[in-house]
Amino acid sequence: MKRLLVVLKIVERCNLNCSYCYFFNGNDQSYKAHPKYFSRELISKVAEFLKEGCMQLGVTHLELIFHGGEPLLFNKKDFDWMCTYFSDYLSSSVSIKYALQTNGTLISQEWAHLFLKHKVSVGVSLDGPEKHNDRYRIDHSGKGSHKAVVKGLNLLNQIYAEHSVGLAGALCVIDPTCSAEEIYQHFSKDLQLKYFDFIIPDYTHDNPPPYPAEAYGKFLIDLFNSWVRDDDSTINIRVLSSSIGRFFGFGSQIYGLGKLKNIEELLPLITISSNGDLSPLDELRSTDPRFRNDRKNISTTSLKEFINLDMFKAIALASETLPKKCTNCCWSAVCEGGGLVGRYSTENKFDNPSIYCNGLIDFFSHITKYLLDNGFPLEELEKNLLLNKSSAAVPVESMANDAI
Repeated sequence: MKRLLVVLKIVERCNLNCSYCYFFNGNDQSYKAHPKYFSRELISKVAEFLKEGCMQLGVTHLELIFHGGEPLLFNKKDFDWMCTYFSDYLSSSVSIKYALQTNGTLISQEWAHLFLKHKVSVGVSLDGPEKHNDRYRIDHSGKGSHKAVVKGLNLLNQIYAEHSVGLAGALCVIDPTCSAEEIYQHFSKDLQLKYFDFIIPDYTHDNPPPYPAEAYGKFLIDLFNSWVRDDDSTINIRVLSSSIGRFFGFGSQIYGLGKLKNIEELLPLITISSNGDLSPLDELRSTDPRFRNDRKNISTTSLKEFINLDMFKAIALASETLPKKCTNCCWSAVCEGGGLVGRYSTENKFDNPSIYCNGLIDFFSHITKYLLDNGFPLEELEKNLLLNKSSAAVPVESMANDAI
């Protein structure tokens, strides 16, 4: 099997103006020269481009991720037509799945039934309770979005429950000045969500985060403690389950954060803009200028040619190679340098430890102590953690004690 994940920026405008947005308020402003929406003509060309590419590469599983901007600004009839067209055109050669990430403010019954019709899995961006969310996730008039998001999310999950479909989840950007416990309780108890996830903001060594790395590590530790205390096995938080899995020798569940599970089966994630331009993911485009300048278009480049470009080789090499300064680190087996974006600097490219390094060390130390305190065999931790001979002189028990 080979899997291909493609982000389709079907709308390159947004009804919100989130202050931390890497797309509209970041380094890459190319969207200003792009059409606001995917046209039906472009949809047809994208389908042809993907079908030819999947056949050339032997891809058997294709996931299309509808993104933006805000994808629910898209015309509903055109969205229905697009999903039907993709399914009819592509399903004879690949297994196809759909996903969509939305800010949730425009969810309606009509949208919910379109998601059901085309089996679109939906994620909603929400940064916690109103007092946290509305600090950054605001509209163009400066008004908070929490009430509208919760209304849309509740409506969607109510309709999903009526049709016995798995509930939509939430995605939260970490702000270390906010309470992880309050956010966890809001998601798990107030909104009754079973799947929610957290992402560290996309800062680099050239553009460091506004708070110390240790503050982000403390947030992850507090989140972990809230999850453990709740002891609800039905709640899945990917950043936690993925991190714990690394201690058991499993691959990462998160693209750009260590080696993925079944990496040999997954082709590079690509983005198709509303003008047909091809590029890596948005967050990577905010790092190395070549990722946003060395663009190709579906009308002039095949998928096979595109993923063989030097920039994807650079991304693959960075994903598979530890930064030099991380070689002797006792956490390298679980961290692998941290996320690609956080490793970047103009001087060394991706050959840096994460800008969040100290916070990640605190987080991994805390997990180690938790596992040891709860009876996980020391020898198993040593086997999975101390993969570098040069770091084997640092006992796992010592690492855990350092976290106390």
